Amino acid sequence: MIAEPKKILIVEDERPLARALELKLSSIGFKTRTAFDGQEALDYLKKDKFDLMLLDLVMPNISGFDVLLKLQQAKNKVPIIITSNLGQEDDLKKVQAFGVLKYFVKSDVGIIEIVNYVRDFLKNNSKNTDTNKKVNIKTEKNLNTNKKIKNKNKK
Repeated sequence: MIAEPKKILIVEDERPLARALELKLSSIGFKTRTAFDGQEALDYLKKDKFDLMLLDLVMPNISGFDVLLKLQQAKNKVPIIITSNLGQEDDLKKVQAFGVLKYFVKSDVGIIEIVNYVRDFLKNNSKNTDTNKKVNIKTEKNLNTNKKIKNKNKK
């Protein structure tokens, strides 16, 4: 029996980046859907179940922070990876409270790093019967890594 491809919701208002993520993830076998703002993402989440969501924080209509809050209130436990240009410690702590899997600062990483993380996460969790089970990986390591990268760039 052939397994259904894992479904990923990409929530990104920067259309070229959204398209690039969509193409890369589709090319390695995932089914993708793209939302360009928070309201569109919430609409998709009401209609369909996703195995993973990539979420930007700064978007029109409804921000990624508000999407996280609404998902928490609805008890929707879709695993979430943040992809944002916000890299302040306060922003990291705020989303960490929602139990996101990973926080990527887009200006610090390439698309391939995000795609590889998504592939590895979904591959490692494919045996899980409840793909919407929340996995909490602390983002403090990411914060320290981001600080090291920024410090190297200052030199």
